[in-house]
Amino acid sequence: MSTIARSAVRVRLGHPLQAPAGRSLLELELDDGATARDLTEAIGRRAPHLELLLQLALVVAAGKILRPDEEIPRDEEVALLLPAAGG
Repeated sequence: MSTIARSAVRVRLGHPLQAPAGRSLLELELDDGATARDLTEAIGRRAPHLELLLQLALVVAAGKILRPDEEIPRDEEVALLLPAAGG
């Protein structure tokens, strides 16, 4: 019987996500090797009211925007940011 290792992931929420989430920091348990998509889906399951915003959010770790299929680096705090528009 194999067990999948899990890690705690700290997620900083960018300002537009903080109010609907009711906090600026989340802590989640994710399987080792989890991707940016796995992260946003896990948050969406915990907070379905954030689902639309999560579809727009950028997942940033180690100073880099992660593609949805890109693995979250171990021991890195992750940020969820919404792209800014303006002119």
